[in-house]
Amino acid sequence: MNEKESSRKNARARRDLAVMAGLAALLFVLESSFGLIGRSVAFITSRTLTWPLVAFVYVTVCLAFALSIFSLRRWKDLKSEIQERERIEEMLFKIRENLETTIMEQTDDLRKNNRQLMQELAERRRVETALTRSEARFRSFMENGPALAFVKDEAGRYLYVNRAWEKLLGRSRREVEGKTDFEVWPQETAESLQANDRRAWESGQPLEMLETLTLPNGVTVYGLTVKFPLSDPAGGRWLGGMVIDITQMKQEEAARRETEVRYQSIFDNAGDPLIISDLEGKSLEVNRVACDLSGYTREELLQIPITRLIPPKFANRIPRMMKTIKKEGRAVFELEAVTRDGRSLPLEVSSRLIDFGGRMTILNILRDISERKETEAKLEAGFRKVASMLDDTIHAIGRIVELKDPYTAGHEERVAQLASALARELDLSEEAAGTIYMAGILHDIGKITVPAEILSKPTKLNAYEFSIIQTHAAAGYQILKDIDFPGPIALAILQHHERLDGSGYPNRLPAEKIIREARILTVADVVESMSSHRPYRPAIGLEKALEEITLNRGRLYDPEVVDACLRLFREKSFHFV
Repeated sequence: MNEKESSRKNARARRDLAVMAGLAALLFVLESSFGLIGRSVAFITSRTLTWPLVAFVYVTVCLAFALSIFSLRRWKDLKSEIQERERIEEMLFKIRENLETTIMEQTDDLRKNNRQLMQELAERRRVETALTRSEARFRSFMENGPALAFVKDEAGRYLYVNRAWEKLLGRSRREVEGKTDFEVWPQETAESLQANDRRAWESGQPLEMLETLTLPNGVTVYGLTVKFPLSDPAGGRWLGGMVIDITQMKQEEAARRETEVRYQSIFDNAGDPLIISDLEGKSLEVNRVACDLSGYTREELLQIPITRLIPPKFANRIPRMMKTIKKEGRAVFELEAVTRDGRSLPLEVSSRLIDFGGRMTILNILRDISERKETEAKLEAGFRKVASMLDDTIHAIGRIVELKDPYTAGHEERVAQLASALARELDLSEEAAGTIYMAGILHDIGKITVPAEILSKPTKLNAYEFSIIQTHAAAGYQILKDIDFPGPIALAILQHHERLDGSGYPNRLPAEKIIREARILTVADVVESMSSHRPYRPAIGLEKALEEITLNRGRLYDPEVVDACLRLFREKSFHFV
């Protein structure tokens, strides 16, 4: 805008200057002409002139007048020229102004077009780069993929094969490209491939097929092939294809079928009843032995849910057993089944997860354990009898000690009662409680080696006599150590006078070497002894006994055993029978 305004000011100044110059010239001419005429008239009137001179003056005046008229006309022409020039300059100014505007607009358009062109070029480069990368990825995929890829022309010639062909055929793909199937494959294979090509051409769409390829070396390869027609806008036509080698899959399938045949034969001829069920308990397959054992036909067993063959008292086990099988993959359990004629049949069932026909199922191997159950019942009765005899024997041995020391009669039985109760209070097993009970009965068996006069002495024992008494723990161990008891009974008897602080006898053992059974036996022996009468003193009483073990809890006596003993007497009202 400043440039345009400056141009207008310059044009206006030039025009004003021209007008002023024209006016000055006109005034000069008029003044000169009329001045000359005036002076001529004055001259004539002031002098007496001759005719020639008058003529000269006249001519001069006429010339001056003519010159004035010419100057006036010239002024008009000059004014017209100035006006025309002004008009032209104005027009040129407008043209220039319009031209500048047009140029600026075109320049803006050019800039916009240039930016758009740059963006289009950048986008084109991006697309070309992406296309190049995509083509590289596709080529890498085609070249390095495990599938055989090919493109044929309409004449059946291979235009392209990928690297996988080299591995399959054992020859360069350059030896394949440009050739037909008949130049690459044996005659029979080539004819089959050509027939499949024609089917794909005729279908006009992708066609999937299974092809058998016999290699030149005679090896047979099975391929899952997809063939598809290709074309371009120019009318070119090709046939593309991808072949996946499924030879190993076919071999595995054949082996699986063979295995299934063998499995079915083994399944049908197995000596044990076999039932294959789904994960919900429905029978899918049963063998002949299962039918014979149950009394049902195969068709009936396949229709009857397994749960209907189980008596109600075992029904609640089924969900738990199924959960175990699903979690661990196998389980072994016992239950009873009801046969067709209503008999209750004890069975051992060994179950495991298997793949049956492509689905997860349960193989149940059933064994009739009727004879085993009868044998177990007989053995259990025998064990009970032996246990009873052992118990009677142990009590008989205990009575021997009582006969040796009649003043402590019942001590062994009461210690055994309290010791076994302590074991149960400490959450030990029934087997452990039974072992500790036997140890309680036998814990003083070593006293049969101590003279009776010392055992029944009514006064306090002297040091020598007490040392003799202390030998009974080791003597009891020597008597029992070679007997195969169901637990460390002999060792518990050896240690039942040991103390946690190492002050006990016979070996002054530290706490970590005293076994659990001996710790329990110790507390039971102390409590019973202090609660009962002795030849050399009256009974001290239960409360004093409990006070003793409380006072020495953790120093002489095991704290857990002490706590259990206090609970038995003070919270659970334990008493000797």
